[in-house]
Amino acid sequence: GNYDLIHCHTPVGGVMGRMMGKKYKIPVLYIAHGFHFYKGAPLINRLVYKTIEKYFARFTDALVTMNEEDYLAAKKMKAKNVYKIDGIGYEKQHKIDNVEDLKSDLNIKDDDFVILSVGELNKNKNHIAVIDALHNINDLSIKYLICGRGPKKEYLENVIEQYGLDSNVKLLGYRKDIDRILNLANVFVMPSIREGLPMSMMEAMDAGLPIIASDIRGCKDLVENNKNGILVNLKDKNGFINAIKTLRNDLLLCEQFGNKNKELIEKYRTNKILSQMEKIYDHIL
Repeated sequence: GNYDLIHCHTPVGGVMGRMMGKKYKIPVLYIAHGFHFYKGAPLINRLVYKTIEKYFARFTDALVTMNEEDYLAAKKMKAKNVYKIDGIGYEKQHKIDNVEDLKSDLNIKDDDFVILSVGELNKNKNHIAVIDALHNINDLSIKYLICGRGPKKEYLENVIEQYGLDSNVKLLGYRKDIDRILNLANVFVMPSIREGLPMSMMEAMDAGLPIIASDIRGCKDLVENNKNGILVNLKDKNGFINAIKTLRNDLLLCEQFGNKNKELIEKYRTNKILSQMEKIYDHIL
C-alpha cells in the first residue's frame, strides 16, 4: 500500500504492526495504553509481556506511553524514540441536569452520601474492596452505585446480600446516562488493581467530583494524594474505609477536591493530545 507510517495499539496489534514495519521498512508508532508488566503484576506477566515488549521495542520508531510508570519502563527499552502523552484525549461531556427523578428511581435521599464507580464487573476493577469497606463502616446513609456489567456480577450480588447491603449497594448494569449519575454522586471511587490512564476517572474529574483511587499506575497520574483526591494502598485493609469516612465527614474537603479536578482535567482535552501527537508524527516522519 506504499504507507508512510504504521500506527498500532494493544500488545497483539503492537507486535503485528512492528513485524510488518520491520519487513517492509515502514516507520512504526506504537501506543502502549498500559503495559501488562505493571508493578505488582503476576510473575508470568513480567516474564512474557516484558520480554516481548523489550524485543519489539528495537523495531519501534516511536514508543508512546500514557503514564509515568510506563514511560520510565519504556525509557529502558531500545526504541528509537520514547514519548509520554496525556491520554487519548477527553472531550468535555459533563452537563448539569435535573436528577430528581433519577434519585427517586434509585431510592436516594437528599442527605445520602453517594459513591460511584464505573467499570466492568471483573476482578481487576476490584469493586469488592469498596463493598467490604461499606460493610465495615455500617452507615445506611452511604449509597454505592456501580455502573457496568461483567463476569463478577453474580459474585458481587451474593456478597451484597450476605452483608445485608441490598439498600446501600446497587449494580446498575450498562448505562447510557453516566452524565446524570455523575450529577447525583458525591465521590467517584476507582479501586482497580491495574489501570492505564482511566477515562472514567477523567469524566468524574470533569464533573467536579473528588476521587478515591488505588495508589497504582494511571490513577496516581491523575490524582495527587490529598490535593484532588485520596490514594489508597491496596495492601492497606483499612484504606478504603478511612478514605470514605474522611470524605463522608468533610463535605467542604469534597468540594475543594472537586474544584481542583475541574482545573486539572483541562490538560487532557483532545485538542491538546492531538497537538502532542502531531509533534510526534512530525518528528518521526
